[in-house]
Amino acid sequence: MITLRFVYPFLKHRDRTMRTLGSRLRPGAAIVVITPLAADTPAERRGIALDEDELAHLRAGWSATERHDAEGLAFVLLRGPHPAEATPPPSPSARDDRACC
Repeated sequence: MITLRFVYPFLKHRDRTMRTLGSRLRPGAAIVVITPLAADTPAERRGIALDEDELAHLRAGWSATERHDAEGLAFVLLRGPHPAEATPPPSPSARDDRACC
């Protein structure tokens, strides 16, 4: 299991990071994203939370997803990216020293 607790809203390249992490999952494994819900977060702290559209985008492309809400947090369980999504992203350019984030 890979857990992203209070990290996802801060990722610069969310899609690329999730594809990379998904490609590393073993059969039966999962990624769990824990994040504040925008609806329960004050406007001045909106950048640390995800809204419903962002949560839907996060769940797209996975063969199985679950979402559980508790006390202003969303717990999103992601399993098995679709074959088209499971192909690894292109290697970072020589100028980009960060592998996935």
